[in-house]
Amino acid sequence: MSLRCLAELAFSTKSSMESDVYSYGVVLLELLTRRTAVDPSFPDSTDIVGWVSSALNGTDKIEAVCDPALMEEVFGTVEMEEVRKVLSVALRCAAREASQRPSMAAVVKELTGVRPATGCQRRRPVVVRVEAGETGIAIP
Repeated sequence: MSLRCLAELAFSTKSSMESDVYSYGVVLLELLTRRTAVDPSFPDSTDIVGWVSSALNGTDKIEAVCDPALMEEVFGTVEMEEVRKVLSVALRCAAREASQRPSMAAVVKELTGVRPATGCQRRRPVVVRVEAGETGIAIP
C-alpha cells in the first residue's frame, strides 16, 4: 500500500470505497511495473504512483515505467494498446483526490472493454513467467 493511501486510512477506522479504488490502482501499477508500492529504487521516498507519474511526465512512453519483459512481450502487437489502457485506468484509480477516482463498477466496465472482442485474433500469445516473489500481468 502506498504512503498516500496509508495517509488516507490514518484518519479513519475503516477503508472507504475511494481508498479501495486507490489500492486497486496501486496493485495494477505494481503488476505493470513489476515494482513494489514503496520500492527502494524510487528517489526521495517516492511511492509507485508518484514514480510512474513523474517518469511518464505527461507523455505516453509507457516503456519508461512498464516491466521490460512485459514490453518485450507486447511490443508491436495489439496488446501494447491494451497495456496502455490498463496503465491509464491504474493512474485514474490512484488519483490524488478521491473525488477524481472512478467507481469500481466503471473500472470493471473499462477493463472488460480493454479485452479484444470475441473472435479477434491476437498476433501472438501473451506469455507471463511468474517466479517466486515476482509478479506478472496477462490480459487474456
